[in-house]
Amino acid sequence: MKQIGIFIRGKHSLYKCLPFTLAAMALVVTGCPHNQYIVQLKPQGNSIERTLVFYREDGVNTNTGTPNYQPFDAAELAAITSLYPAQGLTSDGERHVVRGEFTDELPEDVGGTGAYTSLATSLGEASFYVERFRGNDDLAGMTERRFQAADRLADLIVGWSQMELGQEPGYDKLRQFLDVDLRRDLKNLGAYGWEGQLAGSYKTNASEEFAVRFGQYLFERGYFTIGEIPGLFSDASGNDPQALLRRIQRLVARIMEVPETEPVPASLAPSLPMRP
Repeated sequence: MKQIGIFIRGKHSLYKCLPFTLAAMALVVTGCPHNQYIVQLKPQGNSIERTLVFYREDGVNTNTGTPNYQPFDAAELAAITSLYPAQGLTSDGERHVVRGEFTDELPEDVGGTGAYTSLATSLGEASFYVERFRGNDDLAGMTERRFQAADRLADLIVGWSQMELGQEPGYDKLRQFLDVDLRRDLKNLGAYGWEGQLAGSYKTNASEEFAVRFGQYLFERGYFTIGEIPGLFSDASGNDPQALLRRIQRLVARIMEVPETEPVPASLAPSLPMRP
């Protein structure tokens, strides 16, 4: 998440304070309790005054309307305090405040990178502020790591298939499918999931849309037929935990060119874990 601000004043005018508050919340996966960070910025010519209010809360006290404060992590408290001037920390119970003036680089207190600069020109003065609060802007790096994870999973599946089915007729076709097609499809699955997650932050029902789009992708590559869709939904929502496994077994047999009228190979049936 990035926040960009521009402060402009006339050459001979008084510098008006432009205080504003930006709340950046870091939530744990389960939701509560969570840390809350409130950043307040006040331009001061060539520098900017930064005030960070931070605390840990677990819901709100229904009687007072104030947060139910929890102890803040000692290690993170020390890390934040070290980025501000000595004696810059004040605390009211478990609610903490640090304040300092900064030029150029801003402290990585909440996590991320920020900068501030003030420029004087013949037309007046302008100040620029930009900051990313946590997250990761290295899209290429994240994509590469997802693809590496897909490759590792594909390698495990190929190794398992070699051990369990390597002696079966038609295994060479299955090996080709797993090593090329499935490897590619796992990477696309990761990409679809990531794009759907990003789109879901600003578009309603984006996750469902990307799920349907990936379903279309699988259909086009022969993982199932149109006629099998009702059965897939029934298996996914039914009470038989082995129903989907049987479909996977039949898909594997189909890739190995086993006719639909024949049973799946004996070595394939027990090779997938089946619960009683």
